[in-house]
Amino acid sequence: MLGLINDFKKLNREERELRLRRDILVDLIEKEVCCDFGSSKSIEVEACKVTVNKPIDHSFDLEKWRKIKSSIDKALRPERIITELDERAYQFLEENEKEVFVEVSRSVISTPGKVEITIEAIDDVV
Repeated sequence: MLGLINDFKKLNREERELRLRRDILVDLIEKEVCCDFGSSKSIEVEACKVTVNKPIDHSFDLEKWRKIKSSIDKALRPERIITELDERAYQFLEENEKEVFVEVSRSVISTPGKVEITIEAIDDVV
């Protein structure tokens, strides 16, 4: 098991280093290709086509949006309402409101999540 843990820690370290190197390369390539935000640009270098895409992400200032939302026709509102399960509230129902939980659970799909592993040194043993 100790060998697996050490391999896992080594891979995590290498992964962080690779992400850092990738970020540096992205910055250098972006400077070479040079395009404005909200656009993309492609260049050909030998046998490669290099495309840099610099999107502009948009989001609401929720406080301001709530103030003007009612003045905008529903069909014209540039919003998407996402309904997702509140895990804590669902667990509360399971523990405290059995009848409601049974009803709600009929509409809940449960699938295994992604396994996560965290390794921390304990008194420099690992």
